[in-house]
Amino acid sequence: MGVGCDGPVEVPDPDAGSGMDAGACAGRADGDACGTDGVCMGGACVAALCGNGVTDPSENCDDGNDAAFDGCESDCTFTCSDDSECQDGEACNGLETCNPDSHFCERGAAPEPGSACSTVAVSDGVCGLAEACVAAGCGNGVVDGPEACDDGNDVPGDGCEDDCSFSCTDDSHCGDGVYCNGVETCDLLTHTCQTGEAVVCDASDACHTASCIEEEQRCGESLIDADGDGEAPSHLGGCGTDCDDEDGARAAAHQEICSNLIDDDCDPATMDASTTLYYPDCDGDGFAAAGTTPTSSCMPPASCGDCPCTTRAPTSALNTDCNDGDGDVQPMATERAGDEIDQNCDGRELCFLDDDNDGYRPNAMATIESANLSCGDTREARASEPTTDCNDGAASIRPGVSELPGDEVDQNCDGRETCYADADRDGYRASTATVTSTDLSCSAAGEARSSVAIDCNDNDERFRPNQTAWFDAAVGGSWDYNCNGDADREVTCTGVSPTAGCSRCLLSICRDPSDCPCRTGGLYGGWTGTSLPACGASATYSECVGDFASCSRRSSTRRQRCR
Repeated sequence: MGVGCDGPVEVPDPDAGSGMDAGACAGRADGDACGTDGVCMGGACVAALCGNGVTDPSENCDDGNDAAFDGCESDCTFTCSDDSECQDGEACNGLETCNPDSHFCERGAAPEPGSACSTVAVSDGVCGLAEACVAAGCGNGVVDGPEACDDGNDVPGDGCEDDCSFSCTDDSHCGDGVYCNGVETCDLLTHTCQTGEAVVCDASDACHTASCIEEEQRCGESLIDADGDGEAPSHLGGCGTDCDDEDGARAAAHQEICSNLIDDDCDPATMDASTTLYYPDCDGDGFAAAGTTPTSSCMPPASCGDCPCTTRAPTSALNTDCNDGDGDVQPMATERAGDEIDQNCDGRELCFLDDDNDGYRPNAMATIESANLSCGDTREARASEPTTDCNDGAASIRPGVSELPGDEVDQNCDGRETCYADADRDGYRASTATVTSTDLSCSAAGEARSSVAIDCNDNDERFRPNQTAWFDAAVGGSWDYNCNGDADREVTCTGVSPTAGCSRCLLSICRDPSDCPCRTGGLYGGWTGTSLPACGASATYSECVGDFASCSRRSSTRRQRCR
C-alpha cells in the first residue's frame, strides 16, 4: 500500500511485472526514484504523483496542497522562476519580482501618488490614491501638473475647488462683505474659510436697545419709544420720563394744556394751570423755532402772529424746529441720506458710505453719520455719487480703471475678468495676449492666471517651460522647446568620464575633438570648427577611437540634432 494525492494507493506486486519493487526503498530518502516509475516515501516505493508532498524527479516542486501562488502550484511547477512571470500589468502598485528561493511573487513598493504611468487604457496618466493609473488632470483625486490640490469632487468651499485650486490661501479670500456677522478667516491647514464671531452690541442704559448697523459697520442704539414722542417710558427707571408711552401727546417735555383734564407734562401738580403758552409754528409741523415769542392763553388762540400755533415749547434740540419754513424738517423727521440737509435738526447729516474714497458707493443702503452737514469728508458720499463700486475697501477697484490681467480681481467692476491667453492650452500663458472671461476665474480652457510661467510659443503645446521631450524638427523656425531662450540640442559624448578640463564633454556638447582626449574604453567626438552648427544643419563631426595609448580619429558628416 502506498500514499497518493488522494490517499493510499496500491503498490503492485513486483512479481507481477509492474516495475515497483516494494523492498527497493529500505533505508532510502523520500523522493528517491525506485522501480520503473516510482518514488520512495516512508520506506515504501509508491507511484510518482503530483501532490504527494515529495518532489518527484519530473516535478519542480511538490508542497502537497493545491493553494495557488504560494511558490508551488497545483501542477507541481514553480509559481515563478523570473520577474517577468510576476508582472500584473498594473503600473501603480509596485514592480513585482520573483523570489529566487521561495519562487513566490513579491510585490514592490508602490510609486508615490502623482507619479507618471501608462497602461493600455491610459497612455499618459498618473498614479492615483487607489494605486490605479488614472488620466492626468483636475478631478482625478491626485495632485499632478500645476494643480494646488485635487480632492476628486466638485463640492465648493471644502478646501479644494473644482478647478483644483485652494478654496482660500489667506483671509482676504474668505470675507463675505458682511460686517455684523464677524470677520471670516482662512484655516491654512485645511484651506477652508472659517466663520467669525458675530458683533455683540451693548446698550448704554435700560431705555435703549443696541444692534449692529451693517450699513455703517458699527454698533448703534435706539430709544425705546413706542409713541414716538422722544421719551422712553418711565417704568424703565430713571432714564424714562414718559408716563404714557402709548400717547404721543403726553410726555415730560410737553407743556400742560389749560383745563383739558389731561396730565400733558406727566406732572400731576401742573394739571390746574390757568394758562398755556402757544408758540408760532409757521410750517405746521408741530415744532416752533428757537427764540420765538409765545402767546399766553387758556383757550387756543386763532393764530400766533401770522402762523399756526403749537404748545410744544422750543426748549432743547429735541423739541426745537431748525427750519420753521419747511414742514419736512423738524426733530422727529426721518433723515434722508446724502442730500446735505439736516431733516431731524440734530446738527449732523447722514451721508452715504464711500469707504475707500474713490467717488463710487458700494450700494444704495450703506450710510455713515457725518459730524457736520457736508457729505464731502473722508468716507462720505452724496446721493449723486454712483452705486457701482464692487469693492469699497480698495480705491484701485472701481468702474473706469484699467483691468490687470490674470489676477482674478475685477478691477473695473464689470463682473468679468481679463485673463492671459493660453491658446494651446498647455497650462502656460502668453506674454501679452489676453482673453475676456465670462466670470472672475482664469481657470477655464484657453485662460491663464498671471502667476503661471510665460509660454514662448502659445500656438504649439510642444513649446512650454519645463518641456523635457525631444523633437526631430524645428517648428516655426525655433528649436527652443523649453522656453529657456536657447536652442535645445541632443548631442552626447559616450564612454567613460573624460579627463579633468573636458567640461564641454561633461556638458554633452563637444565643440572640438581636442577637448575630449581618447581614454581607454572611451569613444569621444565633436564638431570641427569653433562653434556648433545650427540645429538641423549638417557639418563635419570628428571622433577619436581607441585607447589612450593608441587612438585614431575619423570624420563624418552629421546633422546637429536638437530637442
